[in-house]
Amino acid sequence: MWRLLWSPIRFFEDRRSRPPDWRLALAAPALCAGLQLVSALLLVGKTQPLLDAVFVELDLPTHGAPLDAVAVIGALASATTYPLYYVMMAISVICIDVLAGRSGHAPRLAEFAGLCFFSQVLFAGVTLAVAVVWEPEAIRLPAQASASDVPAALELHRAAADTTPLISTKRILLYFSTMWLVALLSICLKVVSGFSPRATYCAGAVLLVIFVAVPLLGRVFLA
Repeated sequence: MWRLLWSPIRFFEDRRSRPPDWRLALAAPALCAGLQLVSALLLVGKTQPLLDAVFVELDLPTHGAPLDAVAVIGALASATTYPLYYVMMAISVICIDVLAGRSGHAPRLAEFAGLCFFSQVLFAGVTLAVAVVWEPEAIRLPAQASASDVPAALELHRAAADTTPLISTKRILLYFSTMWLVALLSICLKVVSGFSPRATYCAGAVLLVIFVAVPLLGRVFLA
């Protein structure tokens, strides 16, 4: 798998001559999802006591079990990000091949898209490291706060956390990691679909718009 890092074209050309290995292909997004799940659960363990403290301060019933269940469900949902991204990216490269390449090797492209996700294991590890070292600040409530003030306080707490150097750096690394993934997907199209260098760049630009530019602009305009 190390050849995927320093010589991706040779890596995919070599894999193309072998029978498909779906276990290995699906192991990559599954491994990333597992690391993301552990990271999310660590964050839940650090932030849930802060939320409980807010409820205690306002003399509201915490109902610990339901709150914990909701937090765990949220962590599980965040872990589906990588599998969903794999499905979306596999469909995207297959659609580009159908429209421009017509190689007829959709299963191979789907397999290679999964293998590309081994490039994301490093970022998933960074996410886990951030979850280990990050220490959230207490949730601040206004004077004479009531239950209706809790959502606004939580939003301010989330916004403040997003601007910390650690979280900001992680978000920047996410965009670079996704760009790396897009480059690998473009190489997959070059190897499997026989794209020319110009067509490979165009396919990469389309994928870059879909998976990097659109989410980034959405974050800017919805912030």
